[in-house]
Amino acid sequence: MKTDSLNSFIPWGAVALLLLAHSPPAHSANRFWNSPNSGLWGNTTNWDGGNIANNPADNAYFGSYPINSGTVIDLAGSTYQVLDVGLNAADYTLANGTIALSGNMIRNAAGNVTVSAGLSLQSGQHAIGGTTGYIRLTGPISGSGGIDARYSSPLTISGINTMTGDFRMGDAYVWIGSNSSFGSGNLILGNLTSLTNIPTIATATSNAQSITNKVYDRARRMDVGDTDASGRNGTITFTNDFYFDDTGVAGGDRVGNRDMWISQTVVFQKGITNTAGTDGNKTLNLVGRTTSAIAAFEGTSDRSGDTYIGTNDGRNMRVIAKADNALGTGNVYVSTTNVGANRAGLTLDGSLTGGITLANNVYNVIAGSPYDFITSKSGNNTISGNVRINAHDSASTTPILVTDGSLTFSGGLSGYSATASNWMRKDGAGILVLTGTTTQGVGGLVIANGTLRGVEGTAWSTNGTTGQVINFNGNNTGA
Repeated sequence: MKTDSLNSFIPWGAVALLLLAHSPPAHSANRFWNSPNSGLWGNTTNWDGGNIANNPADNAYFGSYPINSGTVIDLAGSTYQVLDVGLNAADYTLANGTIALSGNMIRNAAGNVTVSAGLSLQSGQHAIGGTTGYIRLTGPISGSGGIDARYSSPLTISGINTMTGDFRMGDAYVWIGSNSSFGSGNLILGNLTSLTNIPTIATATSNAQSITNKVYDRARRMDVGDTDASGRNGTITFTNDFYFDDTGVAGGDRVGNRDMWISQTVVFQKGITNTAGTDGNKTLNLVGRTTSAIAAFEGTSDRSGDTYIGTNDGRNMRVIAKADNALGTGNVYVSTTNVGANRAGLTLDGSLTGGITLANNVYNVIAGSPYDFITSKSGNNTISGNVRINAHDSASTTPILVTDGSLTFSGGLSGYSATASNWMRKDGAGILVLTGTTTQGVGGLVIANGTLRGVEGTAWSTNGTTGQVINFNGNNTGA
């Protein structure tokens, strides 16, 4: 049984219930396409009893009678008004015209249906999707209405769409094929705490796509990208405001964290902020599901909650910060072990501004060999919070990679344990600058490449043996 994850707990099972979930107008009529072959929508011989579906009270059903695979139902440039559309039976296409939809469009049969005809959404929300099979909306979608996608079967949307209503996602798979797939309204993601209600957005192909809508994330967890190696791995860029939002979420359903499971590159151009009245102290869990999972944050965040960078199923998770306080002001935990390809890390990228500052405390929390725990590139970047290293007893662990420019630890360095050996490796041609205090059991520092600079009083072992120590005098540029 399907559960609506948008506003209530309405069961969505049989297709009849799906199609009649709204309140139909009086005297609604069911119209059945009865031709197995291609033909004109406007030809009476193709409809049971000669009754063409062309009234805002008509329900148009395809598949109650057999339809051959490859059939084209041709609207011949005309507009046909309907209440609901039921898409069942074999693979076929609705093409060449416009469907003025007052109700819902539901599929409940295996295989694909392509709607290359346009959709004109009348006022209100329209449930579109299916419990079985695929719907591909490749034509333009217009009108004042919005779409509710809340079904388990994938929905592909790839037209140049201008509808102004909201696009609301529950437990749904939506594959986007254009930069205007969601129209011009808001994109609203879920509102339930259950982990089984997961909105998933991926590209329809390997081409990059932008989402220009304002996004209101009410989901306990959302997924970005596809893990089935089907080529749906293009970069997704959220170009507008992306909000954590509790609007309309019952108090008992509100949670203190948001999970994002990432399978490709996702870019948040304006970062993640909070709507008025939403608790800003939400923990963000970023989970990598593939070997190329990347989340880039290009705007400043007002979040005060912590951020966890982790992995799933032995994959990677790279988080790139491109603005001051791109991850808010909470702690950042890089949680990873070097098991196969299971790696995670944080990158400071100053390419947009010449240098950024993160005020977070940044912690490597699992012993092992992290994958470039912290990387700095493009400009002079700073972490003003404390950088804490977990217990490592090998000179090759805890790599800090400075590719160019400089990375400054102004908040100091500390070890996870006062007694453990907490090693760090400086790599890359850039400069690592230590201006804070080194405390609490920090062990050796390996300078593999580049330059190390520090202030007077800062001391590090250069090769792990306690007898060789750099005592900075303010001018020492290291080895």
